[in-house]
Amino acid sequence: MTIQPSSDKERDHDEYYWPVGDFVGGILFMAMALFFIIGGLRMPTRGASGFVTAAGFTPVLLGITVFVLNLTLVYLVLTTYGYRSIIGWAKGCIQDEIARRWSILTLIVGGYVFMVGRVNFVLANVIFFAVVFTYLRAGNWWQIVFYTVLSSVIVGIIVPWIFAMPMP
Repeated sequence: MTIQPSSDKERDHDEYYWPVGDFVGGILFMAMALFFIIGGLRMPTRGASGFVTAAGFTPVLLGITVFVLNLTLVYLVLTTYGYRSIIGWAKGCIQDEIARRWSILTLIVGGYVFMVGRVNFVLANVIFFAVVFTYLRAGNWWQIVFYTVLSSVIVGIIVPWIFAMPMP
């Protein structure tokens, strides 16, 4: 349970707890809702009634509903706690080693997802594993090279061959 500020003096201070889950979760759910809306609008429209009977109508309707509800939630959090809460939370995240590592690793995984399909799959794995093992300091340089080559061969060649998976 979060401790809420009991006075304006406490509210002006950056160090109190606020519903960060409501704010960050609301932002993430709004992004997900946009994907629903865009995906629903891209679905084919067939039938005499047009979009109302199309397969994309339900995702668009749900996406709009989720977006509006989470926009309201984020607005309420910001009006209740103010932007100073976000600044204090961001400073805390930047200073927290675990949050920084999680954020950087998430960006690395995002880069890997971006590379798959655009770059040769084995090369994408080599780059991904080299960056991850270097960032995590998995050993000295020759151990990192060994782990990178071994992991890339397993993930990029052996596993797809064993399970007869097509490589992206």
